[in-house]
Amino acid sequence: MMKVGVRMLSDIERVFRKTELFSKEEVLKSFDMMIEFINNDDGYTEKMKAKKLELCHKFKKAIEGAVLPILKEDCWFYGYVFNRDSIELHLLCCSDIELEDDGESISSMTIDEEKVLISIKCEYLSIEQYAEMQNVTPNTVKKWIHNGKLHYAKKIEDNWLIPALSNRPTRSHPLVYYYWDKLPEEATNKFPFLLMGTCLSIHQDWDNKNKLECTLTDGGSSFDIELDKQEIGQLEFALISSDGVRVDVMEAICMPLIDK
Repeated sequence: MMKVGVRMLSDIERVFRKTELFSKEEVLKSFDMMIEFINNDDGYTEKMKAKKLELCHKFKKAIEGAVLPILKEDCWFYGYVFNRDSIELHLLCCSDIELEDDGESISSMTIDEEKVLISIKCEYLSIEQYAEMQNVTPNTVKKWIHNGKLHYAKKIEDNWLIPALSNRPTRSHPLVYYYWDKLPEEATNKFPFLLMGTCLSIHQDWDNKNKLECTLTDGGSSFDIELDKQEIGQLEFALISSDGVRVDVMEAICMPLIDK
């Protein structure tokens, strides 16, 4: 018999409380698992792994020095994310949670609010330093930049700087958003359709992996732009070369399961 005043948790509440992160202790325990995973991952060069672990320990130290309250509301939780140039701790509010068929894990949820609590930026490297870290030639890195494949590369006068967290490009293209208020004439002369909007998204077609889709938006209006891969590479290079353009590469929030 259930005691009076004790509320039975729904399956969604039970799984949510079991799988997500709600305290500083849980965040640190989860992040320790992430550090161990990176340390054992053979997908990085040793130099890149060392850079990534160095940033992880800085991030962990920042969490240890922060006051993070225990979250007791049903919809709020902590999550951390590896961006291309930083690691961030987020405070998130969710709704519309759906479970997998086994009823023991979350298949999807809607994030209603997201606040960045802690952000630790990585070191930026020259083309030569990044090439050495990736065990490639500087000319290879220059080709990646000119093909628009290193989205967080920054042009400072005549020099390029690349976040140490940036992995070498792969065949898949992530979902990328470019935002601007005003573009230089060098970009709009070559791509005049950019004058029609203030945001461009580029992503891989789900049905055709060899095709990239571009959407230009301006307020409530949107336009699909059809370009070939070479033109898209030139377009992305023009955007990352332009002052005042902000780049967002959509990353997954990292919340490894911990034993509760």
